[in-house]
Amino acid sequence: MPIVTLTTDWGTSDFYVAAFKGHILSLCPQACIVDISHDTSHLENITQGAYKLRNAYPFFPESSIHVVGVSSEAYPNEPFIAAESNGHFFICKNNGFLSLALDDFGSATAIAQPEKLLAGFSILHVVPPAIQKLLQGVPVSSLGEAIAPKTFTLPQPIIRHRRAEQGAKPCVETIIGHIVHVDSNGNVITNITRTLFYGNAQNRPYTIFVSSNRYSIAQVSNTYADVKDGTLVAFFNSQGLLEIATSNGNSSHLYKYGNDSTVTIVFK
Repeated sequence: MPIVTLTTDWGTSDFYVAAFKGHILSLCPQACIVDISHDTSHLENITQGAYKLRNAYPFFPESSIHVVGVSSEAYPNEPFIAAESNGHFFICKNNGFLSLALDDFGSATAIAQPEKLLAGFSILHVVPPAIQKLLQGVPVSSLGEAIAPKTFTLPQPIIRHRRAEQGAKPCVETIIGHIVHVDSNGNVITNITRTLFYGNAQNRPYTIFVSSNRYSIAQVSNTYADVKDGTLVAFFNSQGLLEIATSNGNSSHLYKYGNDSTVTIVFK
């Protein structure tokens, strides 16, 4: 059964998701449509949507088609594109989304669209016919003309070194990470990786500061249950990223941080 996934910022209170699924099914009745997410924030929609798709698509069978309706109104310089990576197909607007969701996707194809494209929900008229062709075995390159995919680069953790005495090897004093996603439970995921942290910790004590350094965590735990209810906890999640949470609580509500906040690790 061919699988089509949807990652959008359309919400579920309007007709958009239903109409899009209906158009796909009218062209491809055999398709199995799976929702990854429709509640991506409009403020940080590209980075959040890419984070969700990046961590979900590898668990689907190869040849699945992943459609992105995030910031999805097409413009002449940002048409809908299709690409293939790791045995999967991806369709989204050429706005840099794929560079955040995939490590390598090679070339991209601008999907041919009608000369007179209706504004407001253009993805509804352009993408389902492309899905139909892919399910019929048409190669990605046949959907339109080759195009250079736009790229988007996320901020990387800032690393500051302690000034070393003459002849001594400098060591990392501070790692400043950025929040890349806040999930529905208020758990905060940063861009600090397990490798970066342990590669620089060198068995030194440290303190993790959050929410403009007003709150601190003294150690990295293994699970939520390592601390008391209502207490801040830090651990490396299944993606290998440092996550900040509140045991049986909502961190983003309690500590007032969001996608523009930072998390700072200071080594002693």
